Amino acid sequence: MSRDYDTRTVVSWAMYDWGNSAYATSVMAGFFPVFFKQYWNAGQSVNESTFHLGVANAIASMVIVVLAPLLGAIADKGSARKKFLVFFAAMGVVMTGGLFFVAQGQWIAAMMLYIFATVGFMGGQTSYENFVFTADYGYMIRDGKLAEMVRDVQMMGNVFQTLKDIDMIGDDFEMFENLGGCGKGGQSPLPVSDGGPHIRIQNVIIGGE
Repeated sequence: MSRDYDTRTVVSWAMYDWGNSAYATSVMAGFFPVFFKQYWNAGQSVNESTFHLGVANAIASMVIVVLAPLLGAIADKGSARKKFLVFFAAMGVVMTGGLFFVAQGQWIAAMMLYIFATVGFMGGQTSYENFVFTADYGYMIRDGKLAEMVRDVQMMGNVFQTLKDIDMIGDDFEMFENLGGCGKGGQSPLPVSDGGPHIRIQNVIIGGE
C-alpha cells in the first residue's frame, strides 16, 4: 500500500472545513449575536432581540431540515456534490459579507442575510457523511492471521455505505477509559472514553505504507 492522494484536493477540503469552522465559531457564536442585539436591534428590549435571533436560527434550521434529504439524494444521484458545495459555500460567503452594508437598526435585513448565510454554511455539509480515519499503525491479515505491520493507515468511505458493508462483528467488546479529554467550551479536562468490538468491513478504501 502507498500513500497516494491528490494534495490539491486535500488542501482544498481542509481550507473549506477551516472556513466553515470559522463561520460557526466567529459568526454564529461570536460577533453576530452581539451585533444583532446591540447594533441591528438598537432601541429594542433584550427579550425582543433574543426572540428575533431565535427566529433566525429556527428558520435556517428548518430550511436545512427540509432541503437536506433532497439535496443529498440529488447530489448522490447526479454526482453534483462539488457543485452543491461551491454553491452553498459561495452563498455563505456573499451573505456574510453583505452584513457589512446593513445599517444600524435594520434587524430584518440582518436577519435575512444571516438566515441565507447559515443555510449556505449548513447546506455545504451534505457531503459530511464521508469520512477519513487515520491510525499510527495496523496489521495485514493473510489467511485469517495477523501478518506484517503497516504504518500511517488511512481508511476512507461513506458512513452509511460502510455500515451496510459490515459483515462480521467480534465478541471482544472493550471500552478504553479516559484516553483523552474534551476542551470545547471550557469543559477541559472533561474525560472521554471510546471502545467497541473488532469488525470486518467489505469494500472499504484503506491506504498506508
